[in-house]
Amino acid sequence: MLFATYLSSKGHIDNGRLRALAVTTARRLSGVNLPTIAESGLPGYDAGVWYAVLAPAGTPKDLVARLHTEIVRAAKHPDVAALMTRAGIEPVNGTPDELAAFMKVEIAKWAKVIREAKIEAD
Repeated sequence: MLFATYLSSKGHIDNGRLRALAVTTARRLSGVNLPTIAESGLPGYDAGVWYAVLAPAGTPKDLVARLHTEIVRAAKHPDVAALMTRAGIEPVNGTPDELAAFMKVEIAKWAKVIREAKIEAD
């Protein structure tokens, strides 16, 4: 058994070397016929992988806005969107403020897991 990204597992799933049981995200992936772990019996389970483009603190807001506009435009290009879908990546294209809020929630969620499991760095 393993937990891996869909992209890293897709080839093995497609050739029958791995049998995918579910996705760890809160929602099903587009184009992937797999239930979520929550649907499979663990309500509330959500441990998806996410990617973001970040800039150094203090980057001027107008530059952040321009980068955001261009990245969203690129993600919506049909060729890029198709490539991302095949890789199991679903662009969110939220605003920089929405990303900041999302990251705060993720940090708090995983900090709690680390505390409760008493995980320590070696």
